Amino acid sequence: MNRDLPSDQIRNSSIILLFLFAISNQSIYSQTGFYTLNGGSDTQTNQTFAATQTDQSAVYVLNSGILTLNNCTITKTGDSSNVNNSSQYGINAGILANSSGVITINGGSVTTNTSGGNGLFATGSGSSISMTEGSIDASGGNAHGVDVTYDGVITLTNVDVTTNGSSSSAIATDFGGGTVIVTGGTIIASSTDANSHSARIYSTGNITVSNASVTSLGDCGGVIDGANSITLTNTSLSGKLEGIKIWKTAPMSGTATVTIDGGSLQAVEGNAFYVIGETGNSASATLSVSNVTEINSGTGYIVKVITSSTATFTSDNSSLTGNFIADENSTLNINLQNGSSLTGNAQNSAINMDANCNWTVTANSMLTLLTNADGISGNSVTNITGNGNNVYYNASLPGNSYLNSQTYSLVNGGVLAPIGSTGLNETGDITTANWMLYQNYPNPFNPSTTIKYDLPVSSEVILAVFNINGQEIKSLVRTVQPAGSYEVTFNGSNLSSGIYFYRLNAGSFLKLKRCY
Repeated sequence: MNRDLPSDQIRNSSIILLFLFAISNQSIYSQTGFYTLNGGSDTQTNQTFAATQTDQSAVYVLNSGILTLNNCTITKTGDSSNVNNSSQYGINAGILANSSGVITINGGSVTTNTSGGNGLFATGSGSSISMTEGSIDASGGNAHGVDVTYDGVITLTNVDVTTNGSSSSAIATDFGGGTVIVTGGTIIASSTDANSHSARIYSTGNITVSNASVTSLGDCGGVIDGANSITLTNTSLSGKLEGIKIWKTAPMSGTATVTIDGGSLQAVEGNAFYVIGETGNSASATLSVSNVTEINSGTGYIVKVITSSTATFTSDNSSLTGNFIADENSTLNINLQNGSSLTGNAQNSAINMDANCNWTVTANSMLTLLTNADGISGNSVTNITGNGNNVYYNASLPGNSYLNSQTYSLVNGGVLAPIGSTGLNETGDITTANWMLYQNYPNPFNPSTTIKYDLPVSSEVILAVFNINGQEIKSLVRTVQPAGSYEVTFNGSNLSSGIYFYRLNAGSFLKLKRCY
């Protein structure tokens, strides 16, 4: 208590503070609707509800109200005064359910053309919206097709959803999470801007999609932030950038989960699965695919894991074509089971193969672990086809002890050999893994630094610098070099301060290091 004020002034000051708090609190949670159902129940058929005012939803149901809409037309114009309130509480939506409001929609259309104009929005435990048939079209920034927060639930059946704007994923969960279940329909995030932040699916909760076609024309097919999930069944998912990106933007425990059964996954430009930490938070992901007809990794990898992150990828009865990679601070475990096949290479990864699985190697590969005891027959590996490419394993790890630090021949040429071994492969060429990439010096650097590396044999060398998002910002070397020791100076005077990575790819060697 402030003893310098008379008691009546203290009392009046307290009242004023409470009043200001109430106004502030009301500004955050205040919501209105062109049509509002506050408790009770109602049915509306063949009606048009058009909201035009700022922060006004077209249809708003709250306090355990129960509303049924049959073949209604919902439109929303008039921008939100605060898109954060729209994203968190649904203010300015086409249809909004709050405080255990329940809405059932049969047919009709929902069209929003405004900033913060989410098509359907359910917020709070017990709040739910279900829509069967019909369409949702949301145009404008921060305008999702459907969005849930704080344990809300939305269910769509045979509904077509389109968004067109920045930060406007078609299907989303956000603050506090929630559940979205989609069956059928065509779902498109149609913004073609690569910086639109408009994924087809954005999950900070649990999103399940079955028998649908889903596409992002400018961003990722799906994004998971933190320990949340995306489940796809017989669904075609396509992203202009990554297929599915898993990251962690805030400190939290737990593992993100992606489960795909049937259907296909396509990344037009990036990686099919991209696991990356953000702002110092390492990501963790469990990725499972079964009976998948196609995984297209575009110009990237089937799975790429960086910035001290961890991923376990399991393929069940699926044919995979593409490559896998983890940086030196990350962990990638690959499980091939129940007749799965892989055509590609793997770097800094662990591979576990069932006896009835096979791997066709397309480039020299560097593994931590290889669990494939059933594939070893004498001095040969029966289920890995090398075609002249070699696979190297870490003989010092207990999980590889069954290989006895030996070298084994692969089908159609190439060898399985310990890292650091030197010998002859079936074509008579020398095989070696005695490569070296040194830590840059000085580190941290300002503005330039020196990178050194050793090549034991003549190799095609690619040395490049990347930012924390995995984007190449400078190619330092891209040529064939004879065996020897090399050093390259990198000038970063045009870069902002932060974390960068440099990667050497030469022969069978792939190494990534961090610099500041």
